[in-house]
Parts: sequence; C-alpha cells; structure tokens
Amino acid sequence: MSDPASDPPRLHLFEPSVRFDGGDLDCGSGLLLQIRRRIDPLDPGQLLEIHSTEPSVAEDLPAWCRLTGNELVSTWNDRQQGSWSFLISKNRFSPVVTEAEVAGSRISASLTTVEIARAKLANLVQASLILRERYA
Repeated sequence: MSDPASDPPRLHLFEPSVRFDGGDLDCGSGLLLQIRRRIDPLDPGQLLEIHSTEPSVAEDLPAWCRLTGNELVSTWNDRQQGSWSFLISKNRFSPVVTEAEVAGSRISASLTTVEIARAKLANLVQASLILRERYA
C-alpha cells in the first residue's frame, strides 16, 4: 500500500497508467521519442501523463496527438512553477466517471469545465447505448 504523502499530486481527473517527466525536452529534441516508447506498450484507452517545463510542448503536443490518432485528454499548467502536465490516451479515450468521484476528487476545485463536461457526456452516451440495447 502506498503512502498518500509520497504519491505524486493528482493534476488530472483521470489516473494515468504511466507517468514520466520530459523535463525541458521539446517535441523536436527527443520528447516525442520518449512519449512513443511509453505509449506504444499501453492498451487502447490507457493514459500516459507527461510532465514538462518546455513551453512549446503545449503548442506541439495537441498536433502530434491528432496526427498519431491519440487523444489529449487534459492539460494542466502551473504558471508559478513554469511546468505543464499532459494526459494522453492511447487512441480514443472513453471515461466512465460518477459525479461522486468528481465531487470526492482531491482536484475537484481545479477541474476544468471541459473535463467535467467530457466525463458527464461520456456517462450519458454510455447510458443511452445501454438503454438502446435493452429496448431495441
């Protein structure tokens, strides 16, 4: 069992399968290779969290995700520390989150409206598919 005090701070609504620190590497100087090494072994839908201190990554990573068919799930920026955290899903991401999980999350106060809306929409879509199957 891990000690909560030693766990890394939770910056995103969803828990990643893998985390790594890209430091000050930019996408043209090896960061994409590091990302590829870590995302390739993941199953579709699993999450990779990347920490970076390089500002250009915030501009380049969304384009890389679109080109490779991966999904940028969320971005977090600590302006005081000059660091970013990115959560990428291998292929498409299909979250299943309850409102209680969102409310009970250690990060509920810092969630973006987009992250909350995405989680609620995913739950609605999943519920409508279940209802369609039952009553079709």
